[in-house]
Amino acid sequence: MKNIKIYIFVFLIWIFAGGTATNALELERKVIYFHISSHRLTLQSQNILDNFLKAATGSGKNYLIIGHADERGASDYNLHLGDLRARAVLRYLVAHGSDPEKFIILSRGEAAPTDCRHASKAWRANRRVELLVW
Repeated sequence: MKNIKIYIFVFLIWIFAGGTATNALELERKVIYFHISSHRLTLQSQNILDNFLKAATGSGKNYLIIGHADERGASDYNLHLGDLRARAVLRYLVAHGSDPEKFIILSRGEAAPTDCRHASKAWRANRRVELLVW
């Protein structure tokens, strides 16, 4: 029952925040970037997650992991890729001692770009996972 309440809470935040990761409950945000059509964590991403783990260990906070993709590719593919990316981050965090019950995963696919231009720099910025602490 607790998980259902958390999902509803997050969904309401998502709706009222206009579908973006920016909201009043956000305390910290980390962004992990990915190569095209990939859900593998880079060494740079692992370093970011390692630093996050040091800061978050024992905090008792809940986490929202949101996977994204760039606009290229079919919508279903991009939603799936966003999910794979979010799950890759979750697997890494859990493998390094985090409690899986503290995480909620969402995939937005290409629905929430940070850069709306149709160019390689924008696509690179949109291939990401946002890790939010709230």
